[in-house]
Amino acid sequence: MQRRSGHGGYTLKYTFTPSSFEKDAEPNDNKGEGTEIAIGETVQGHLGFRDATDNVDDNDWYKIEVPGDGRIDLVYDLDQTNELAINWMDVRWYKASNDDYPSRESTGWYPKANDTLSVTNAGKGTYYIQMQRKSGHGGYTLKYLFTPSKYSN
Repeated sequence: MQRRSGHGGYTLKYTFTPSSFEKDAEPNDNKGEGTEIAIGETVQGHLGFRDATDNVDDNDWYKIEVPGDGRIDLVYDLDQTNELAINWMDVRWYKASNDDYPSRESTGWYPKANDTLSVTNAGKGTYYIQMQRKSGHGGYTLKYLFTPSKYSN
């Protein structure tokens, strides 16, 4: 507080309300730092919050292992209290872990709260999920489900 002119007293009160979503494990801001999620596991994360050096967390990456041919379902929900909007959510498969460009991707553009992104023809391998913030800030949940193909290969 800095006085510009005049005089008088004031009262200042500090309150803090934590997010109801747990913070994701950092660092996970790029594919190489992706946090692994097991089948059936639900993770929580934050996007759009600033740290003490004014950096904003705009991306979270996750890594999943697909055990065979089947369907991937990513069930997610977004915190709407602070208008968190996700620009896109990608599921990407790379031929090698050091590749920069995906050989395949399934994208949910501007996903809404409480929805599912599915890849119905996923093959065995390692996939990466990117959550990229568009605007706002808040938390989210993400659950990885896998349904094996009915017929063997």
